[in-house]
Amino acid sequence: MNLSYLYKLDLPFNKNDILFRDISTKEQIDLQKINLYYPQDIDYYLNYYESITKIVESCLENKEILKNINIIEMLLIAIKIRIVSFGNILEFNIESKQEDIKNVKIKIDLNDLIRNILITSIDSLEIKEIEENDIKIILAWPNVNSIKFFYNLYFAEISSEEKLLESLPEYIDSIIIKDEILKINEFTHDQKENICDKLPMSLQTKIQESIIKNINNLLSKNIFNIQQLDDEKLNFYTLSFIRILKMIFSQNPRRIYEEVYILSNFNLDSNYIMSLTPIERKLYLSFVESQQKSNQPKTDQMDQQIHQHSSAVDDLAVEFGDTPPN
Repeated sequence: MNLSYLYKLDLPFNKNDILFRDISTKEQIDLQKINLYYPQDIDYYLNYYESITKIVESCLENKEILKNINIIEMLLIAIKIRIVSFGNILEFNIESKQEDIKNVKIKIDLNDLIRNILITSIDSLEIKEIEENDIKIILAWPNVNSIKFFYNLYFAEISSEEKLLESLPEYIDSIIIKDEILKINEFTHDQKENICDKLPMSLQTKIQESIIKNINNLLSKNIFNIQQLDDEKLNFYTLSFIRILKMIFSQNPRRIYEEVYILSNFNLDSNYIMSLTPIERKLYLSFVESQQKSNQPKTDQMDQQIHQHSSAVDDLAVEFGDTPPN
């Protein structure tokens, strides 16, 4: 299959741009299988993130870039892929906080969400550099390599203050000493901690105060601008970025099943159907619906085809624990 990476995203902190493509029907089905397989419980968040990352990575032309971006940029990439694949509008119901109302319907424009995340993350990184004598510290948002650390930190039986202090090295991108650059964001947490412990105490104090200020800036802003989602911040300590991923990629698998079933009965190869993007699939469906509504002689032939099963439908039914439709 010849893949075309038609879309570009400029990364705000990495300062590089990436080329990416739409999700295929096969990948869309895999997304829904992942959403169905992993419970909402936070215990499964890391496994969920790792599974989703594989699909996001497959949509990128330069797959190596995922190793050199921060968590916020990873979230931006995922939302962009979601927008070009399924559209920019996300709708769902949440439980109402009012006793007389059971559920509240939420509608989110993901373009607005991306804009809010960009503005919030850039403005909140108020202090980017700290300098003392011949040492310069470059601060940044945590790298994607830090996700496992924050996941384990969430379950650590220590106070919030201790968690904050424990995580400070994850916010240091690099240390420059007399023009020698040390990129510590590529190191393990223990290695980062050992390096930071060797810095002058006065500089350690400045680093701590600056990072805490940046974090407080980030946690003070609502990225959704929706009252019912006031508690959803860009919070590394609650793993909110994974919760947002689950939110944007959650769809109704039955609808995908139905669309594949319809197309598979019109002499389209099953592998070809699975390679279609969601937009291409819906275009084919619109053609099918137009043909069905017409009074052309092909109607009888189409009625006969609609009762034929293809391997794509049978396989898809099994994927969701169902039996092929009759």
